[in-house]
Amino acid sequence: MVISACYSGVIIPRLANPDTLAITAADADHPSFGCRDKAKWTYFGNAFFSVALRQAKSLKDAFVVARSLVKKREMRERSEPSNPLMAGGENVQPLLISRP
Repeated sequence: MVISACYSGVIIPRLANPDTLAITAADADHPSFGCRDKAKWTYFGNAFFSVALRQAKSLKDAFVVARSLVKKREMRERSEPSNPLMAGGENVQPLLISRP
């Protein structure tokens, strides 16, 4: 499950477990940036779906790349860090690896 929304990290304790991988655009105490009229993606959504997933071999790798891209952009724009999170999914992550 990928949730690209402000304060989306609030769902981590309730939903993340070994069978459910939860990825959020922000932690429970911070907004995610890039929400505006006619925007296709938030910062995290763009970094994850448009950039990181296209080059990563796993969702974990894509998350690490997206989190780094978001952090760099937030620093450049002097925004408060959104702190994207990834938790759970230990049983499903091996199934979510890119294959040739």
